[in-house]
Amino acid sequence: MASLNNDNGTKIIYNIYPIDFKRVKTLQVINKKGSFMKINKLEYINNFIYANVYETNSIIKIVASSGKIIGLLDLVSLTNEAKARYPGSLQMNGIAYDPVSGKIFITGKMWPTLYKRQFIH
Repeated sequence: MASLNNDNGTKIIYNIYPIDFKRVKTLQVINKKGSFMKINKLEYINNFIYANVYETNSIIKIVASSGKIIGLLDLVSLTNEAKARYPGSLQMNGIAYDPVSGKIFITGKMWPTLYKRQFIH
C-alpha cells in the first residue's frame, strides 16, 4: 500500500511505496486560483487529504482523487490559546488522525499542549 508524502512544502503530494520509496503517483493541489503552495503535514481520512498549510494556522481539505481544495479550517483560536499558556508558542504545524476515535490531534511549534478535535469528514 502506498503512503502520502509532501516533505518540501510545495503544491505536489506524492504517493510512495514505503518499502523502497518509489513514487507511484503525484497529485497537484489546486484551489479556485490555481496551484496551492505550502502544503505540509498530511493525513488521509475517508477519501480526503487533510494538510496543514506551512507557516499558517490553517488546515485544508483536499479531494484525494483530484487534488482540489474543498475546505479551509482556520485554527488561529488554538494558536492564541497556546500563546496564552506559553508566550513562546508559534504557529500550528502538526495534525494526526486517530481512526479509533475519529478525532484529529493538533499541535504547533513549541505549544504546551496537544489538542484533540472532531471534524465532520
